[in-house]
Amino acid sequence: MLSVTNLSKHFGTHTAVSDFSLDVGESEFVTLLGPSGSGKTTVLRMIAGLLEPSAGQIHIASQDVTSLPPQHRNIGLVFQSYALFPNMTAWDNIAFPLRIRRWRAEAIRKRVDSLLELVGLSHRARFHPDSLSGGERQRTALARALAFHPPLLLLDEPLSALDAKVRQGLRSFLKDVQRTTGVTTLMVTHDQEEALELSDRVVVMNAGRIEQVGTPADIYYRPASTFTAHFIGRVNALQATVRAVSSDSVVVDWNGVLMEWPHPVNQSWSAGDTVTLFARPESVQVSPTQNPGQIPARVTHLSFSGALTNVHLRAGDTEIVADILSSQAGWLTNGAEVYVNMIPPKRAESQ
Repeated sequence: MLSVTNLSKHFGTHTAVSDFSLDVGESEFVTLLGPSGSGKTTVLRMIAGLLEPSAGQIHIASQDVTSLPPQHRNIGLVFQSYALFPNMTAWDNIAFPLRIRRWRAEAIRKRVDSLLELVGLSHRARFHPDSLSGGERQRTALARALAFHPPLLLLDEPLSALDAKVRQGLRSFLKDVQRTTGVTTLMVTHDQEEALELSDRVVVMNAGRIEQVGTPADIYYRPASTFTAHFIGRVNALQATVRAVSSDSVVVDWNGVLMEWPHPVNQSWSAGDTVTLFARPESVQVSPTQNPGQIPARVTHLSFSGALTNVHLRAGDTEIVADILSSQAGWLTNGAEVYVNMIPPKRAESQ
């Protein structure tokens, strides 16, 4: 559906995006994720036609649109600022792109009414934007972007202007609408949780380049770079020695404990190499008595955060953080001697 090849953008001597290539399949939901300045919004704006690429090509539905103006790309756009017409009702905002495409009045009525029902705003159809909540405005903007059956929907941080509770509720809503309509969707966000929850695949960007592309589970549990590991949530970095290598896994020695670990993404390890393993806090198991495969550690700090308790530990020279259900952490105390082991991440799914 969407094919971007060797896309680059330069602003004077500054390179905002360099050699960016990505294919997005029919009905797929893909998210560009990265910190401010990583180039993700620049990529989206070039795909939308709002910025001219310095190099590269953009194809939408097999058509080369690299040089086409935005109005000829036939794509839906939703911005974080809503961008609704303040003098129009919700109904008229949604109808606007159909009117300029000269749809017949009856077809417009049916399409707008069905979209208002889809986004749960039939009862707010005759309200102007200043009478709608932030969440209702963004639902209206989404319905307007979908009105003319675009082959591609672009979302530029669509939930970032909303408060946390509304944003959480709209995540599920947004994914449900995307699944219902089947529209191919490319979203930009800096919110890691949002990207992992909504996406079929995540594209992690840094300094104008792609760090990793993969399913949310692979991005989270099998980061291909140190940047991805530390950018996506919290992570423990463990120094280990490779003892044996097979086609899809390695045996590593971490503080005298042998563990089978999935073969790292885009890396080649050999026996004898000193390597860094990345383990998420919820993958650390803590026990009061030693079991096979565990090493001794000491609790240095406990931090209660509601459902989870963050347990800070020292194992030899290594600082480790474990996340444990608070309901099961009552036995832990500062300074306690405990035993820990790591749950290896699952092997990568085929992409």
